[in-house]
Amino acid sequence: MKNIDLIVLGEVALDVILAGVDKIPHRWSEVGNVQTAGVFTAGSAGYVAQCFAKLGGRAAIVGRIGDDSLGRIVIEGFHDCGVSTSNLVIDEAFETQVSTVVVYNDGNKSSVVSKVPPLRLDRLDPTCTFAGTPIESIRQITTLVPARLIENMLGEKLMFGSDFPRIEMNKMFAAFSSLPMRKDVLEAILQRNALTFLGEA
Repeated sequence: MKNIDLIVLGEVALDVILAGVDKIPHRWSEVGNVQTAGVFTAGSAGYVAQCFAKLGGRAAIVGRIGDDSLGRIVIEGFHDCGVSTSNLVIDEAFETQVSTVVVYNDGNKSSVVSKVPPLRLDRLDPTCTFAGTPIESIRQITTLVPARLIENMLGEKLMFGSDFPRIEMNKMFAAFSSLPMRKDVLEAILQRNALTFLGEA
């Protein structure tokens, strides 16, 4: 993908956020109160792409949504932020994921998330992205892009990210660190590249 600074692969969803909720009713006869509510293009990958674009970067999102009204809201949200959706898979057999996030008056929160099957790598154009990795498939990185190519050409361009707290960080670090790449390249991807990007190196 030309003229793109950051490609984000991962979860894309729609968030319904209810803030300032006093209680969750358990019967139709009960009513809870909410101070404010909103609907947002979301997902862990979706938020990263939007935040990067809002900071002035050129971002593209790679993921999957359904061919439904919710999916169209998701696309509109990306376009409003200037995020490219040319490699976003629109699946007729798939329903766009929805997360309802409840933020209580005391600051605590809870969420209800629709369960959806993961995006299969064979549904993607392999020229548009390099990786995306839950723990069980993180080693697929080097099947998509040889370790030597990462070391020689991409070692200073990649940054590590994960969907914490859904995935245990120590397990993700361990899985990523086991990839067959030089130690200095792994350290750059895990930390140094992010510090450089933020101007802290």
